[in-house]
Amino acid sequence: MALLGAQLDDLDNLATRLTGTAADVETARTGAVTLTSDVVGDVTAAADRAHTRIGVEMGNLERSVADAVTTADATQWTGSNAEEFRGAAAEFRAAIVRSETATNEAFESFRASVESMSAALDEYVRSLSGSLTDAGAAAEAMSRAVSDQRTNLDNVMNTGLSYR
Repeated sequence: MALLGAQLDDLDNLATRLTGTAADVETARTGAVTLTSDVVGDVTAAADRAHTRIGVEMGNLERSVADAVTTADATQWTGSNAEEFRGAAAEFRAAIVRSETATNEAFESFRASVESMSAALDEYVRSLSGSLTDAGAAAEAMSRAVSDQRTNLDNVMNTGLSYR
């Protein structure tokens, strides 16, 4: 046999729980938006720091090699060993320039990837935020419906019907 009515305390508890769920949904939405934005910012900042630090290290190395070549050029040294050293030093400097170029290209490519990732994450956040906003509104609506049902049941079952 079906039960007509409900325990009013149970309906109060359910309405309260649904209101809490709506608040939990908003907390999750806010957290997801914040964390996703932080990820993009953190990755971008870390890449920029790495690029800068690698540039500093490469600059230090370039100066060291230039100093060695300057010292070698100032050294009274002739013969095939001297020429071989100077050729190797020139090739080494060229390799450093190629490394700097490769580093700059790699980090530019990485930046483009981060921008693409950022756009994808922005789309994800918009979608997630919209879905969670809808879920929160649904939980609030359910809470109001349960509260209204509780009021209606209390009026019908406990207050009684009145005729005028």
